[in-house]
Order: sequence, then structure tokens, then C-alpha cells
Amino acid sequence: MSDRPRRSGRFSTSLSDHALAGVVAEVARHAAPGAPSRVTQAAWDAARADAGHADAPTARAIVMRLASRTDRSVTWRAVLEAALDPHDPAKALSHLLRQRAAVDLTERDVRYGLRAVARHLDSETFGPGVYDEARQQLLRATPAAGRAIHARLLPTATQIQTQQGSWPAAMRLAGLTPPVGGSRPRAMDARTAIEHYVSVNDELPTLQTLRRFMTDCNAALRRLTPQSVRAAQDEVRRTARANGRQLVLPPRGSCQAYVLPELPLPGSVAPRRQPKWGQRVFSREDFVEVLMAWDASLAPGEKRTRKAYQHASAANPQWPSPATMDRNGYGFKALRDEALRRNRSQ
Repeated sequence: MSDRPRRSGRFSTSLSDHALAGVVAEVARHAAPGAPSRVTQAAWDAARADAGHADAPTARAIVMRLASRTDRSVTWRAVLEAALDPHDPAKALSHLLRQRAAVDLTERDVRYGLRAVARHLDSETFGPGVYDEARQQLLRATPAAGRAIHARLLPTATQIQTQQGSWPAAMRLAGLTPPVGGSRPRAMDARTAIEHYVSVNDELPTLQTLRRFMTDCNAALRRLTPQSVRAAQDEVRRTARANGRQLVLPPRGSCQAYVLPELPLPGSVAPRRQPKWGQRVFSREDFVEVLMAWDASLAPGEKRTRKAYQHASAANPQWPSPATMDRNGYGFKALRDEALRRNRSQ
């Protein structure tokens, strides 16, 4: 890690939510031991290096990252309160991101979000973890001007499950295939998982950290016991020492911030590249869903012409152009009229 604090920019590493909460709490307590929940963003940024997290993202970047995953505004004070929760910071942070009530989310929102991700992955079967990762990719690919609107149109996996009661029910609602247990990749043993962890980190993981790391990697892990993990830690430590590398295990109770590998782990569920609209044949329902979402994003007085939609689709790579609709055998006007009729009837 660099000793020079970062002052701006995006994340250079992928921290899990749990690890991020730990970093926020440690720096806040270092900056203001007596009142960590009142630390300003500027004071928190200035304290990163002395707290041992010089390469951590800025407070503003943290707020922006969390805000991109929910439909409500996220304040720095709310992030601090969640990270400093005395019982379960990770759970408090997750609760912060689940604030969009189920009553505000309709079945149409669920169908649109799942089908948009299905097109992005070129797959009709995926789990909530893969959905959230693909959703972030879609939002990052959206121009800044339309990112806030697109974030509202794409609910998180947690919001979808809250609205429908379960992930399989939501997938069936969208006409997709729920993932089944038999299609899961083979679970990885403790030693192999630890070897993957230390390949990108400079210390051994605790049992809890290893579980979070594998979850963040979308990879399956065998059922572990403290004894089996300790034995695997010793084996990996001896192998590393023989190769001239020293790996230490942090003290019990400490919060580990870790880096995720750039490439998917063997057996993990990795999203596929985004397919282009013009390279596939889509159903009439696919296009109507997109036009319904476009219509819902406009104010009552705004134009809903072909030219207006063409400009909107040019700024949003996840929306097909009118020409693509024509190539698939559907006219824009008929599709738009159907979308408007459905929206007005709800």
C-alpha cells in the first residue's frame, strides 16, 4: 500500500461491505476517539494514513459507492453510525442499503431489473450475488447524466427478494429460470480457498474473513470447522515460509480488510460479457418493458417521440435503439403505444 493518502478517485481495490465498515470505524475512532460518530469527511480523510489505511478510498467515494446501490440518499453520518454499530456493523450497513420499502417496488420494477441483467449476462439463470455484480457493471456503463435514473430503475437483489418474498419467485415472475442446487459449482476446501486468499493478500485469513472472501468471490466453500481452518492455515504458512514468504494471522477479533482477485476463482459464478442488442433476436415483451421504463423516467410534459427515445437510448447503452426494434420486426410506434397503455392502466 502507498503511504500517500488518496484525495479523490474511484476504488483501486474491491473491499467487501464488512471490510469497508471495519475501515470506516477504525479510521473514525483514530480521528476522534471521544466522538467517532461526529467525524467530518475531511477529518476522516486526513486520518487515514495514521490509522493504517492510507490507500483507503475517500469518505466521499465511500458515500457515492453506497449511494449507487440504493434508491435513497446516503449521508456520511448514516455511514458512520452503521460502521460504528456495537453489535453487527455489517448488518447495520446492509440495513442502510435496504431502505427502499417493498411497497415502493412494483412487479414491473422486478421484471425490468431481472430481464435487464439477464440480457447483460446473456443468461436466464443467475443468483442474487451475480445479479448485484452485474447491476453494478450496468450502472458503471451508464453515462453520469443518466446514472441516478438508471439506479432507480434497477432494484438491488435484496429489494427484489423483499418485494417477492424469495429469489426463485422473482425469477419466475420475470420468466427466468431460478438457479438450482445441482447447478452450483463444487465447493472449495479450506486450504485451496486460503491459497487463493493469500495470492492477493499479505496475511492469513480468519475463519470469518475466509467465508466473507469466498462469498464476495461468488465461489462455494465447503463446510468448515475452526480445527480444519487452523490446520489449513498452518499448511499454507509452512509452504509460504519454504518459499521465503512470511504470512501472519491477525489477532482474534480484528477486522480484516482484503483485496479480491481480478479474475474469477475456479468454479465461481462469473458474469458474461454484455451482449449487443443488434446481435440477438429479442421478444416484443423485452422492448415493451424497456419503453415502459423509459416512459416512467420522463416528466408528464416531456416528449415521447421516436427521436426523443433515440437520444435517450444513445445515452444509455442498456436500451436498444429504434433501429434495433425495426430489425427485430417491431415498429417503434406500436411498441411505444403499448408501453404507454400499460403504464397508464396501472
